Amino acid sequence: MKPEDLYKLKFLREIVISPSGDFFAVRIERIKKKKEKYSYTSDLLLCPLEKKKCRTFIRDKNFNTIRYSVDGKTIYFIEAGKEKKSFIKGIPVDGGESFVIAEFEKKTPLHLFPSPDKRVIYTNLYETPEQDVVCFEIESLPYKTENFFYKEVPLFPVVSVNIKTGRVKEIVPGEKRFGLRDVSPDGEQILCTAPESFDWKRFRFTNIFIVNVKSGRIKRIKLPIKLFISQVQYTKDGRGILIYGFEKPEEYRFKHGHIYYRSLRGSEFMKLTEGLDVYIGTPILDDLGGSRIDLLKVSDDGESVFLPVTESGRGNIYRLNIKTKEFTPYITGDFKVLAFDTNKDRCVFGASNPIDPCTIYVQKSGKSKPVFSPNKNLLKKYDLSYPERITVKGSGGDTVEGWIMKPPDMKKNKKYPLLVEVHGGPHACYGYSFFHEFHVLNAMGYAVFFSNPHGSVGYGEDFALALHRKWGIPDTEDIKRFVRKLKKLPYIDGERIGLLGGSYGGFSTAWILSHTKIFKVGVAQRGVYDEISFLSSDMGFHFIMSFTGGIRKDEDYQYLWDMSPLKYAGNIDVPLLIIHSTMDFRAPINQGEELYVAMKMMDKKVKFVVFPGETHELSRHGRPDRRVERLNQIIKWFEKYI
Repeated sequence: MKPEDLYKLKFLREIVISPSGDFFAVRIERIKKKKEKYSYTSDLLLCPLEKKKCRTFIRDKNFNTIRYSVDGKTIYFIEAGKEKKSFIKGIPVDGGESFVIAEFEKKTPLHLFPSPDKRVIYTNLYETPEQDVVCFEIESLPYKTENFFYKEVPLFPVVSVNIKTGRVKEIVPGEKRFGLRDVSPDGEQILCTAPESFDWKRFRFTNIFIVNVKSGRIKRIKLPIKLFISQVQYTKDGRGILIYGFEKPEEYRFKHGHIYYRSLRGSEFMKLTEGLDVYIGTPILDDLGGSRIDLLKVSDDGESVFLPVTESGRGNIYRLNIKTKEFTPYITGDFKVLAFDTNKDRCVFGASNPIDPCTIYVQKSGKSKPVFSPNKNLLKKYDLSYPERITVKGSGGDTVEGWIMKPPDMKKNKKYPLLVEVHGGPHACYGYSFFHEFHVLNAMGYAVFFSNPHGSVGYGEDFALALHRKWGIPDTEDIKRFVRKLKKLPYIDGERIGLLGGSYGGFSTAWILSHTKIFKVGVAQRGVYDEISFLSSDMGFHFIMSFTGGIRKDEDYQYLWDMSPLKYAGNIDVPLLIIHSTMDFRAPINQGEELYVAMKMMDKKVKFVVFPGETHELSRHGRPDRRVERLNQIIKWFEKYI
């Protein structure tokens, strides 16, 4: 597999089952070339559950957020137009052209919630703050997102859109900045959330509100504890709400969230996942670009909620009984579920595995069967290596998991160079998902190794917490133990080992190279190298809060400097390629600049590759030709120095 093969892959983005349960709609994203330029485009496919034949409904459009109408006769979606225009559109499932329901200028709908009476669609409208201004006068914190600056937190009006007339009616003013979460089963109310305050100290606490769609009356739903809420949804009968949240917002990145139930008929409040040591969500890293997956999905009978769960590198679906709290597996396998939807006793889900970006399955009565694989014919052309599991005893005496991909067509008695990949997060993981980058490097003749050292999720909360305030310490020890074991494999050339990673993996690459002498070359991407200047990140202030409780004394700065790879740049004695993007506000480009300049001034072998206009998501969903060039830069660096 080559870098340019990225252009041929197709990616699953969304799955929705029709109300009747007879069909499902799926959005597939792919890359197209027009006038020597590459861009993303999507197709909408309609598939019967009982047959394997799908038909394309919409081809080559820039759209997202597909939803069925309540009667199942129409599919609604959001389409991006030219000149900052966007549309809510519909298309009849029985055939015919798509039609415009509403048009918006400089505003983008974020969600689509069709009302039960089939008259309106509820949505949030979002307006990206203008960036072409003379200056930003900033007195607030936060003041930017991962992609842009703002003077004030952007407005999020909640509106209803009349399906017949296109009339847009404001239900909640944008100044309140409510996020629309759900519509009540009777259609009379909507469920919203908003930060407790936009002051940085309380920004992570979340309030829940119910809004009457006719009167506009707003009622706050009080909770006995404060939470940072990721998702909230009505129960099937509308008498309660289900919440996925975190009790200590400053710790949400490395502690498990929980599912809570709050009655709307009284004050009953329960933690449904009490005692469960599981990670809800699927932060299993790959370069597929991301799919829409519900963190809460209430079953049709209203008795249970379906949850995506990460466990040992797998992204599976579990079923949680709301009354009994029984927690049972629903969809399991050596894969990562990308998207799913349920209807009665059926489930349609799309999953990625190490040698397939996505296959769509129908599950009925506990048995699943594949019905559609967008890349099936393409994958037949490649000899892809399936990762082999390998473990070591970790720095805490527990088991640490990793995987190695042997080079395709590996020859007997020949030794191969090894590339060690380190994941970002750090509270994420590698696992059973397709990684184009890994296969590209593998095809170049490298054995590729990736692992989940301490700090990774999917192995219990204590395993993830082991890295808290100890960046680069237990995980480095884990990786060293893996390397010692890998060097004993008969096909590994122990003198030719490279190291690479992005985000926290970039930090880890620079840290390990400055604290060990076991690697011959490295590639650090979009990393954090100076923890003090990391205050300029869009997440800098709450990152500091979780690590030091704030910046209050000199010792806080000393602690941050002590855990900065930049402090130890003089110890890096191997060639290092640093890759960064100009519009990366998560790990701002000054991080890469500082490390590059420091190493250059010390006459180290270093190169700095900068991608203009790209964000922290370059490798996952950046401009396609830049994604390919990033891989080519990595390949050339390893070819030169390993």
